[in-house]
Amino acid sequence: MTRQTTIAADVRVSGVGLHTGRRARVTLRPAPPDHGRRIGPPGGPLVPIAAERWVASRMSTSIALDDGRTARTIEHLMAALAAYGVDNVAIELDGPEVPIFDGSAVRWCRALREAGVVAQDAARRAIRLRAPVQVARDGGMLRAEPCEGFAIDVTHDVLPAFPVMRWRGTVDAPTFEAGLMCARSFGNLHRRLGLTPPHAARPPGAMPHAADPALVEPPGVWEEIGARAGGPAPLLRGWRPWRASLVAGRRLLPPRRYPDEPGRHVALDMIGDLAVLGAPLVGRVVAHNPSHEKTFALVLAILASPEAWEIA
Repeated sequence: MTRQTTIAADVRVSGVGLHTGRRARVTLRPAPPDHGRRIGPPGGPLVPIAAERWVASRMSTSIALDDGRTARTIEHLMAALAAYGVDNVAIELDGPEVPIFDGSAVRWCRALREAGVVAQDAARRAIRLRAPVQVARDGGMLRAEPCEGFAIDVTHDVLPAFPVMRWRGTVDAPTFEAGLMCARSFGNLHRRLGLTPPHAARPPGAMPHAADPALVEPPGVWEEIGARAGGPAPLLRGWRPWRASLVAGRRLLPPRRYPDEPGRHVALDMIGDLAVLGAPLVGRVVAHNPSHEKTFALVLAILASPEAWEIA
């Protein structure tokens, strides 16, 4: 039996949000078995990190709270919790947005290591894939397929001056720390200046991942995403060079931490975005150019295909 886990001690951190530019304080507290990952204001009701709470927001993942506000930019924290296998945690967010720190998941990983993760006297309940599920749109594709454990295989070719970037591996704490946790959020300088550089054509066969034409996408997925659109929200008000990197031609400013750092951060974000499944995933996610919305589309497709998975 694989047992559920929680953190062994409280975690308290504070910082500035990437999009709102406002300071916030986050407290992580241990939670009992079957509590799941829940978020809310200090002293207020905590809501589950689940698909029914997802709110569309540009360049981040947000969760609707009971008081009408949203908890924004949760994906880096969620990625770290997934990598460390933390099932049950109470997340108190005193502010509108989870702090961005340096744009990576390093601060969250350090906090979880310091707090410790402990097993609980209850069996873990995971979504185990039995058949593949796929979504595809706008040059992106995500497919979830059966696999032992939780693994991802991600390619990214959106940045014209960069080669096709690929990261694949099992999602666990050692692998995440070695290959993904330092990868920072990034933006494109040309887009910030309103310019659109030409996208270099990829040679035939350059893409290692393609949609499987035999897989039928569940109906209504993209319509559901459109219906979740929130109102106007601040964007990048907290950006500074030390909080996220900027792509300028073939360079990354500040200098890149990995040769393929943007592609690795896309993989990190996808891991965090998959948290809205509401349970750990046992399977592999193969993706080409995933985004926050496309990953949520895959979540909706999985939940709409109960014949493709089981709780185990």
